[in-house]
Amino acid sequence: MILRTRFSWRSDYAKRRASSVFLSFFRLVSRPDPDRHLQVERLHAIQKVELTPLSRASPVQTAFFAHALKVYTGRKWRAPKPRSAPRHSIAVLYDPKEMLPPSSAKTLMHWAKVAAPQGVEVEPITRKDLAGSPSSMRSSFVRPPRSATTLTLRTPRDDGGHAGHRRSDLDDPLHQQGLSLERLTHAGLPVPDTIVIQEPADTVRAADTLGFPVVVKIPDGSFSRGVRKADTMEALKATVAEFFKETDLLLAQRFVPTQFDWRVGVLAGQPLFVCQYAMAKKHWQIVLHKADGSAREGGFRTFPIDKVPPEVLDAGVRAASLIGDGLYGVDLKETADGVFIIEINDNPNLEHGVEDLVAKSDLWNRLTRCSPLASSTSGGPQPSFAGVANCDLTPALTGIG
Repeated sequence: MILRTRFSWRSDYAKRRASSVFLSFFRLVSRPDPDRHLQVERLHAIQKVELTPLSRASPVQTAFFAHALKVYTGRKWRAPKPRSAPRHSIAVLYDPKEMLPPSSAKTLMHWAKVAAPQGVEVEPITRKDLAGSPSSMRSSFVRPPRSATTLTLRTPRDDGGHAGHRRSDLDDPLHQQGLSLERLTHAGLPVPDTIVIQEPADTVRAADTLGFPVVVKIPDGSFSRGVRKADTMEALKATVAEFFKETDLLLAQRFVPTQFDWRVGVLAGQPLFVCQYAMAKKHWQIVLHKADGSAREGGFRTFPIDKVPPEVLDAGVRAASLIGDGLYGVDLKETADGVFIIEINDNPNLEHGVEDLVAKSDLWNRLTRCSPLASSTSGGPQPSFAGVANCDLTPALTGIG
């Protein structure tokens, strides 16, 4: 059998590439199949790779093949190093159909590449993979936008030795959207005036207290979805009526206009990243969701931790510490009247080339080490990682995928 590629054989570069391809496919062609054809796209100048009987090769190809085979067989044979099994595995639950995922598939692949030298396997899985997930994959990282009713992860054992449900620190609807009003205000952290709407009559109190425009939020909304600005009483009533079809509780918040939002990413009580997200062009949010289902985002800027305004960094870290010691993204607005905490997300964006633009691999290394099992060899108590549960991946799951 001969490995034939479509490019000029007269080029030295082409010859080197041909040799490289031959070696790369050695294991594949060690059991030749005359009927097997391989299509390779965008591999440098190669347009096609196929297996062809030697009897069909031209004299030039036959001579080249003989020379390459002589060179290869004349080398000292070294068996490839066996791939070592990972010490730990992290299953990353994501939704491939999500238009604005917290982490793209490309980003998850990048995390896997960074985690591999640490002996940790990062494997993206979808809802349909859960039923057959191996029990050895004991850590999970939830990446789809989720609500308190969409995901339940079960831990192998609770403190009493029985299988139990591991709740996120933000399972409560008020917390799920990121507003623990009582905790934040009690700690003296600034939040915009907020009214809880539990029935249509509360809209009058919200309008009287907050004025217009007013922002109405579904507690488990995400990525600018489930958030609407009402400029009049009629618009407020219509928005509340529409949102009550999806939830029993809404949040009305005083509108705080800014050109960008700060986000402070916090992991295990320490800042992980800090970004500015600019508002989408001619819009009051960082993401503009269009009627056709598409979305337009504003720009971003990632900051070194030591370059962040101290009042922004301090408020973000303190707010996250009131919720738990896991992974959180605290959204803040910086105004002439000071910094205001808008929400605390327990499933913040982590996108390669954005949130990790400054910290680079250190961000993913910290994320890997913070996984309960990835760091279990160090002994002692491990952080309660929101979105990362020490679980056996036997969930009760609805509404994902």
